[in-house]
Amino acid sequence: HTRHGHGLRTGERTRGGRGASGGAAFLATPIAVATSRATLVAYLFAGDVYAIAWSGSLDLLHPEILLRVLVFLIPLGLGVWLGNRRFVTTPPVSFRKFTLWFLLGLSTFGLIRTVFL
Repeated sequence: HTRHGHGLRTGERTRGGRGASGGAAFLATPIAVATSRATLVAYLFAGDVYAIAWSGSLDLLHPEILLRVLVFLIPLGLGVWLGNRRFVTTPPVSFRKFTLWFLLGLSTFGLIRTVFL
């Protein structure tokens, strides 16, 4: 595999490739905001469970990864708390618009990283 070809395939499996672009396309549909948010959470959670199971079956999970998970639980919890507060107080149309542009931006950065790094 060439470096560029391998990088593109790797980029397809990252959040920029799987979560952000798929989420942006999903949010462009006329589904209720709460329904689309719940569906995206379930979709990304299922993908992460699959990735952890696959990594575990290949003996790629090490104690260092557990330490990193524990360290990043703090910003994750903060993000969930802020996201829930913002979700409840934001009108559905503006929430959908902000989230769509945010996910498109994440997708763009993921593709740029894949192509140029």
